[in-house]
Amino acid sequence: MRTTRAIAVVLGASLLVSAGRDTPHAQTRTPTPKPSARSVPWAASFETSATGATEQHFERGVTALHLFMYPDAAREFREAQKLSPNFAMAYWGEALSHYQPIWRQYDRDAARAVMQKLGATPEARVAKAATAREKAYVASLDVLYGEGDAAARLHAYANTMEALVQRYPEDDEALAFWAVSRVVQYERTDEEMQERMRTAGIAQEVLRRRPGHLGAARYLIQSVDDPVHADLGIIAAQLFLDANPDGPEAVHVPTHISAQLGRWHEMADVNWKAFELSMQWTATNGFKLQDLNDHDYGHLLTYAQYGFLQLGKYERARATIDRARQDYEASGKAPEIGRALANVLSQYVVETGDPVQLTALTRLADSGIPRAANVQFAIGLASARAGDLARAAQSLAAIDGRATNNGLMRAVLNAAIAIGRKDSAQALALLRDAAATDTAQIATHFGPPSPYKPPNEMLGEVLLAAGQPAEALQAFQTSLRIYRGRTWSLLGASRAAKAVGNDALASKYAAQLAQIRKSADSEMPVFAEARP
Repeated sequence: MRTTRAIAVVLGASLLVSAGRDTPHAQTRTPTPKPSARSVPWAASFETSATGATEQHFERGVTALHLFMYPDAAREFREAQKLSPNFAMAYWGEALSHYQPIWRQYDRDAARAVMQKLGATPEARVAKAATAREKAYVASLDVLYGEGDAAARLHAYANTMEALVQRYPEDDEALAFWAVSRVVQYERTDEEMQERMRTAGIAQEVLRRRPGHLGAARYLIQSVDDPVHADLGIIAAQLFLDANPDGPEAVHVPTHISAQLGRWHEMADVNWKAFELSMQWTATNGFKLQDLNDHDYGHLLTYAQYGFLQLGKYERARATIDRARQDYEASGKAPEIGRALANVLSQYVVETGDPVQLTALTRLADSGIPRAANVQFAIGLASARAGDLARAAQSLAAIDGRATNNGLMRAVLNAAIAIGRKDSAQALALLRDAAATDTAQIATHFGPPSPYKPPNEMLGEVLLAAGQPAEALQAFQTSLRIYRGRTWSLLGASRAAKAVGNDALASKYAAQLAQIRKSADSEMPVFAEARP
């Protein structure tokens, strides 16, 4: 069973109600009295017709929506409904908790069930709202959850929120909800990048009006999460790090910027903290591992592990594998946890070539969990490097080249097989094409690399081995434009710069590498080279 949830955040000295779910094994608890959400600088301030405790629950619900704590939000809105059954905005909020755009999850049936509690028709629902502004918010639900094609409805909803902003230009929350309605409407392409930056501008306007608004900070981060624009998200990421909200998704989100900028300690430590918070929530509320989705488990684990790998902390990186393997067994080999285990094994195998972990990954993949392209890529690349070209060819055949990024995986793996056959000319031809494609789509990159071995980096390594250091240096430098601070690219760039006689540049890259890996384990030869 796949579910979406996040845990409570600290509001002053008290907690939002922990995110229980209406499932048989969910534990419930009685909420303790809380101060107004407005006592927290980053909490939402949403003026409505509600007063007193109803207003407090409502604003805590809106804050939780912005932090992607959807079950918490729904619970707060239901508390507001209990106190004020005719408060239409409490039903608006609960219905909106089923709209989870960043994850592209929309439960229209559940939302409509909430709307029916307010009224049987759109007209009846709008009539319950106390003011013209609240009527506009309530009416937007019938656009979002109405009939017709989902993509068309989502686009129409974004237009509806824009119209609401134009009608109520001083409404900061309308501006924030307009931003989130747009944030995944536009792809990471040259044609749509202008619209993505417009969304970033909307989020920045919310932050100008309400410094510390974590919802706006989140929407800004989502809009600029690519190698070209990531620096624009530094302040937004720092807002999250400073606020230190006690929910795994909110703890994790600034590391999208950490990943882009090569801030590996943040990437590793913050995501491990988010993972531990997620596991604490799971244990406290009596849920099972197989109840978790990728954002609750695997996403946090793979981000943390990638940071540890770049830092050269291989023991910590292996600990993520051990944890996933333990949980995989404890969950009765649930596919959700199996996918996470395969992903951390894959990252580790590509980075290290460890034959023990390669064997473990191969066995897991051969058992049928999972058959993902990135897993086959990792097996194939490590096998080719180890001289097992037959297994590498088997993995290549298992990767469907029509899917996004799979073509790059096939090209890099094909090149590795060509190298194994000592056909450097074919390898270079494949890698040059793959590197050009990867560079052209620079704005699509976020998080750990996909493929796990960047084409420009591998091109640089093959060129360097072929005695072409000048072109190799260019390839490594391009890789570092896309994957800032990636240690294998820094190492290659230092070696290539030294080979062309540019000792100053070689020293610059070596110093960056040494700084990143100054506290690294001493298992791999690269670590000794990185140390001053």
